[in-house]
Amino acid sequence: MKACTSCHEELPLSSFSKQKTNPNKRYAWCDGCRKDNVPYVRPMREEWDILRAKAISLRKIDGEQAKQLAEKRRAGSTLKELSAEYNVSITTIQNTAKRVLSQQGRES
Repeated sequence: MKACTSCHEELPLSSFSKQKTNPNKRYAWCDGCRKDNVPYVRPMREEWDILRAKAISLRKIDGEQAKQLAEKRRAGSTLKELSAEYNVSITTIQNTAKRVLSQQGRES
């Protein structure tokens, strides 16, 4: 017997589908609850995909911005200042600056 975390009913294990990644090898929700919630999960997944794509596009820095960023970095701006100005993570600033500086080094 196992309790469903959605409807809180005690049901036999045969009411829970198998799941390889779960330590007890069964889903937490019974088959009935999983089937009832499918129409709600799919639209949310589409919204999540749209939001994820927007977030990824905001994290990218285009070519002109990258050149400006590299110049400001050479001029002594801190990573924290640049990440706040360009609204991206410090890692993105570091990777962009390295990429631009290495490209400029190859051109020289």
